This record gives sequence, structure tokens and C-alpha cells, in this order.
Amino acid sequence: MTICYLINNKVCFYPELNRLDSIETAQTVEIFSPVSQCLRILIENKHRIVPQNELLQRVWGDKGAVLSTSTLYQNLSLLRKSLKLAGLEGVIVRTVPRKGLIIEHNVTIEVSQHNLEKKITKEYASVNSASGKKITLKKTFMLLFTVLFLIAIVLFLFQLGNQSYLASDDFFSQYVLVKKDDSCEYYGLPEDRNQRSKDINRAISVMNLSCPMPTKIYITLAGTGKRWTSLTCSVDEVSCYTNLYKEAE
Repeated sequence: MTICYLINNKVCFYPELNRLDSIETAQTVEIFSPVSQCLRILIENKHRIVPQNELLQRVWGDKGAVLSTSTLYQNLSLLRKSLKLAGLEGVIVRTVPRKGLIIEHNVTIEVSQHNLEKKITKEYASVNSASGKKITLKKTFMLLFTVLFLIAIVLFLFQLGNQSYLASDDFFSQYVLVKKDDSCEYYGLPEDRNQRSKDINRAISVMNLSCPMPTKIYITLAGTGKRWTSLTCSVDEVSCYTNLYKEAE
């Protein structure tokens, strides 16, 4: 048997399962463990204000002493959203300034015990026949995260596609030939070739590349010249790869 706190005759809260079940729609909302524990503590202390420090200590244990109240209120915000998602309108959990939190006085709560297996079978059948949907906060957050991640990738690729260095004509035209060694052609920026010829020649010497086929190497110096990047390309500049070098101190 599983304990159920029936809130306003609309939603059954199962603290052991971290979930809220709507009586009217058979909709299930899963909640995170800290959110569930906060709600259980507030329900068990329905007629008194529970101080913030007490909630932090009872929910997070020893960690509660170092956690900020923002952690608590983030979880309370999730709790309020979950209650609303499950079908509870109005204020269920009220914040008392400088004192703590309390279940609103007009909220009704009844305690009962349910046979979980039968209830789950019945509710799942009802959900599947009605809409085939089970709404959970965890799934909602994962979906939102996935969407935002995909958007970030698209924006990154769009930005990357607009960078001038990806336009081969613009990028490679910035470089001038510095040295040719067998099948290797070394290129550098004009300012590096003119003002830092020793650094760029030392970079070529340190890389000590062998080119079994005609190859172009584009060198970009950084800082004092002890670090540089090289872009090694086939002679037609269709296939390239990048290396980062750092000269030993």
C-alpha cells in the first residue's frame, strides 16, 4: 500500500514515488526528489510555518547548512509549476516573508492508502485511451534541453559559415610564400614574414614536416612566437587539417 495525500480532492501526491496524479484527468506529473520532500514536509506541518533553514536541513541534510536559499526557492518554483501542471489552481504553498513557508489555510488534504499496482494499471489504461500522453517534468526539461542544444548548434554552424576564414579564397589570399622545401610549401602572414622572419623560420624548423605529396602549410604565429598554428592542406586546398604547436621552454 502506498500513501496518498489528496489535495483539494483533485490531485493525489505520492511522496514515496515523487509524483502527482490528477484525479480528474488521470494525468501524471513526476517531480524531483527534493521537490517531493519539500511538499511532504509542508503537508505534514500543514498548520504551522516551516522555516527555510528547517526545510534546507531536512531535505538536504548536512549540505543544507552551506546551500543558499536560492536552491530552496528554485525547488519551490518547480513545485508550484508541478502542482499547476497536475491541475491545481490558485495558491497551494504560500511564502511568509522572513518566516518561512506554509500550506495555504483553505487547502484541503486527506490521507489515504492505495494499492499501487491496481491504481497504476487503471490510470495508465485511462491515460492511453484518452490521449496516450504522460506528462512529466523530467521529460519536459530533457526535451527543452535538446531543443536548445540543437538551436545552439544551428547558430554555431551559421556563425561558422559566415566567418571569412571558411571562404577559401579570402583566407588563403592573406598568406604569402615563405619557404619551399621539396614538396612542402610554407606560407605565412605578410607581417610575420617581414617582421618576425626568425620566428616563422624557427617554427618551420621545429615542425620538420615531410611532404610525400605536394602540400601547403599555412602558419600563424601567436604571442612571442613560441606558439603557432599550422593549417596543412593538399595542393588544391580541398582537404586541410589544423595543428597547434608549442615550443618547449
